[in-house]
Amino acid sequence: MKIQLKWLLLELFITSVLAIFHSAGLHRVMVLLNEKIAKKDLEHLEGTRGKFETKNNLQRR
Repeated sequence: MKIQLKWLLLELFITSVLAIFHSAGLHRVMVLLNEKIAKKDLEHLEGTRGKFETKNNLQRR
């Protein structure tokens, strides 16, 4: 009984450590993905800046 309990606790510990590393890895992947998406959005906005400015200027007149 004691041996089974030791193995169970060891397995639980290993599983929890792996889960922590896994969630940290997923968090890093999500951060990198968000940075990439934000960069593309910024590039798109910079590319369309002139269109919006002329549209706003025409509406003001």
